[in-house]
Amino acid sequence: MAGNQFKTDELGGLTFSATYTTEQYPLGTVAYQHPDDLPAVTINGTVVGNSGVSSTTNFASLSGTRRWIFVRAAEAVAAGALCEWDSNTYTTPFSVEPCDEDAKDRYLLAGVADNAIAEASYGWILQQGTCVILASAGLAIGEAIDSDGSSGTEGSVDTTAGVAGSIGHALEAVSGTLTNYAQCYIDLA
Repeated sequence: MAGNQFKTDELGGLTFSATYTTEQYPLGTVAYQHPDDLPAVTINGTVVGNSGVSSTTNFASLSGTRRWIFVRAAEAVAAGALCEWDSNTYTTPFSVEPCDEDAKDRYLLAGVADNAIAEASYGWILQQGTCVILASAGLAIGEAIDSDGSSGTEGSVDTTAGVAGSIGHALEAVSGTLTNYAQCYIDLA
């Protein structure tokens, strides 16, 4: 594939859930995961996790093309956390931390961590497409979402007050497949 698009098997057979203690790709590298590159859901009838959030849960709504960006975690990031650009990005570009504000301006949001990334480590976060994200109580299917990191859990989303501030929409209610999480579509690209 040309440019910055490559298949997950070209990442050494690893998925976008891999994390690293050293910079394996230039920070800010963008990669697209096409529908035929999504992880297998079952192998010999056994459910295989198709998200780094849970290795044993099948998230049926994860489909379509997904856009990822390679980042450094300024703070530890939990699996499924909505991330914001670190306030010190002028000294460390493409550095992220869990979002700790409600209704954060979308241009200050970086993406969703599909897996936990330790502080000062590197990994891929999802900027556009379907994902599994921490969600606050009351989130219902079809609702527009935005950050809820101050009122709710750091890195979580909830229903937005208006569509203008929306970062995406819920594909299921909170805890529909996994407690405290929801499958959502986000667009932060």
